[in-house]
Amino acid sequence: SPRVVDLTGDGVKDIVLGSGRQEFTECDSAVIALDGVNGKLLWNVHARDQIFGSANFLDINNDNTPDVFIGGRSAEFMAINGKTGAIIWEFFPEGDTADFRAQKMYNFYNPQFIPDQDNDGIQDILVSNGGDVTAEPYDDNRPTGWLMIISSKVGKLLAKAPMPDGKEMGAVFSELLYLI
Repeated sequence: SPRVVDLTGDGVKDIVLGSGRQEFTECDSAVIALDGVNGKLLWNVHARDQIFGSANFLDINNDNTPDVFIGGRSAEFMAINGKTGAIIWEFFPEGDTADFRAQKMYNFYNPQFIPDQDNDGIQDILVSNGGDVTAEPYDDNRPTGWLMIISSKVGKLLAKAPMPDGKEMGAVFSELLYLI
């Protein structure tokens, strides 16, 4: 879902949205920002898979422009400089040799900001992760979902807890978090 925020400093809200191609296919425009005045592309960001989440915004680099936090498939979760579109950090950086599946990381859903947990003076992120898209819908052995706390400044995992029932977590739970 698109979200709006003023990235250009002109007082008009601009549009940020995730996108992608077919599952497990890289995309050079997986996250895009459009100028709210004329619809022109402000910037686009590459990802190794679909970015289906809704962005959330927080200025973490002190340039007076909100930065973009957004996630999607294949453990894609990133912070993007709202002014330039440069990636500030990625949870699993491009070229990272760690297999996100081996670490039981799947889809990152919509992030929410919580009070600072790592004492760097910036709110941190509460986000859900789960939903192995390759598991069959009625497979009783679907991977457990996780609730995670991540440093918004550097993308470091601060805490991780499995769902108490040992079940999968998906977008519905993530949307409930957004309402809190």
